[in-house]
Amino acid sequence: MKIDLGGGVRIELRRVDGELHGVVYWHECFGKTRANWIAIHPWSHTGWDLLCEDPLTLHPSIRCRLCGHEGEIRDGRWIPALK
Repeated sequence: MKIDLGGGVRIELRRVDGELHGVVYWHECFGKTRANWIAIHPWSHTGWDLLCEDPLTLHPSIRCRLCGHEGEIRDGRWIPALK
């Protein structure tokens, strides 16, 4: 199920055997909707830290390598990066 975090960002939690392994997040990227995968520690050595599952809070911030869209998921909301 997709969750709207605000700011044009939607996510879907991905679980394996009930444990959160990652998050797919969608955002507008050069006029198209783009999906990115956010892996969660310890399931990925290069993943994000899960600070809180409910409300969802990840660390560090998330940045699209293609368009530079950047922000963080904190308290279940998308917080855009200050430019």
